[in-house]
Parts: sequence; C-alpha cells; structure tokens
Amino acid sequence: MLKAVNAYFEVYNKPLEITNSKTETNSFMFVRSDRRMLRIAFNDIIYIESYSDYIKIHLNDKSTIVTRETISAIEAKLPQGSFIRIHRSYIIAINYIDSFTNEEIVISEKSLPISRSYKKEVLALLEQF
Repeated sequence: MLKAVNAYFEVYNKPLEITNSKTETNSFMFVRSDRRMLRIAFNDIIYIESYSDYIKIHLNDKSTIVTRETISAIEAKLPQGSFIRIHRSYIIAINYIDSFTNEEIVISEKSLPISRSYKKEVLALLEQF
C-alpha cells in the first residue's frame, strides 16, 4: 500500500510546466476590446496611452484600440528591449521615435512628455542609440 501511495505522489506532485509563456518568444499579444480578444503585433504598436483603468493603443495604421486594462499590466506583456515607459500615462515603441529633447519625445508627429520620474532612465537609454 505504501508503494502505491508513493507512486501516486511521484506522478501527481510534479511541478506544472508551462510552455511558451514568455512574451519574448511571441511577437504579439491579445487584448480584449469590444467584447472580443484582438491579436496585436508588437511591431504595429507606436505608443500606448493610459486613461486610468482604460488604455488606448495607437497602431502604425493610424487606428486605435481601447481596452479596459491598466498600463502596468500591458507593460508587463511587452518585450523589454522594444518599449520604454516615459510617463505614468505613456509607453512608446523605441523604433518609432522621430526626435527627442529633455522634456518630450516626438513620435508619429505627436509630442509626448517625459516625466521627471522617468527622465533619467529614458535619456540614458536614448543616448545609447
């Protein structure tokens, strides 16, 4: 009887392996909008704008997607080397930056502010390019 119990625990107490859970292996994410799950390619995202519990994702085809999610939750889904948080209300795609100063970044003809709390790390990252 003891052998059977030990065999049961060996089989059923194995750690759960989840494959393909990292965003670095995917080139897209899913967000809920208009009662459906939409697939958004990371390369299509220009910048993300926050309105408290809602965010607006601006895409390179000039369209926008509104979803009820926090900007922190979306930031966790994005690949780290391609996007940077510049303000508590904005995340931008680095490869769409047109120009920048110490106070703002111009991206797709739209000027977005760099907040004081993010300024040091944003400017350090942008100076590398």
